[in-house]
Order: sequence, then structure tokens, then C-alpha cells
Amino acid sequence: MNNTKYAFQIGKVIKFIDQNEIMYCTSDSNYTDIATVGGKKLLTSKSLKDLERIFNSELFVRVHNSWIVNISFVVSFSNEKSSAITMADGTVIQVSRRKKQEFLMKFHRL
Repeated sequence: MNNTKYAFQIGKVIKFIDQNEIMYCTSDSNYTDIATVGGKKLLTSKSLKDLERIFNSELFVRVHNSWIVNISFVVSFSNEKSSAITMADGTVIQVSRRKKQEFLMKFHRL
């Protein structure tokens, strides 16, 4: 993977984060929480829609209205009662029915 960096306004500071360090993003009202390797969480004013436009679409996938994940950090997929993925940090994320097919297509390309 290449080392593309993204710039995020975090408070009064602009932080540059390598795409390979971003595990997932979740919406929090008008803000987005970005979970990174090492357990750090950053809060940015960018929406998930904004992030979806700038992220590498081969690496990141929207799995739910509230979640974008880096498929490199997905450790398992469960298709029992409802579809869910488990991330490298143990976070379990529901995959919506509408987003499931897109996720599976990208996941199988790895």
C-alpha cells in the first residue's frame, strides 16, 4: 500500500494521518470520530459523505449510514441473524443490507 496522508482539522490543529493508520470512522451528529491504530480517536467536523469522497475507494468502504471502514483492519465477517464485521481492535460494526454486497465485493478483492 502507498502512504497517502489525509489532512484533518482537529480543533485548532491540522493533523496529517496516513490512510494505513485509519481503522474506521463513525458519524456523531455533525462530526465524525476517526479511530486510528493504537486506539487513538480523533474528532473532525468533516462528514462521512466528505470522507467517502476523499478516501481511497479501494481501501475504504461505507458499510452503514454511520460507518466507513478500512477493509485492511476487518478481521471477520458474520452473516448470522444480521451481518456484522469485527475490526482489529475488537469493535463490532453492523453492515446494512444495502451496503453488504458492496462490502463483500471489496473484501473479496483483497
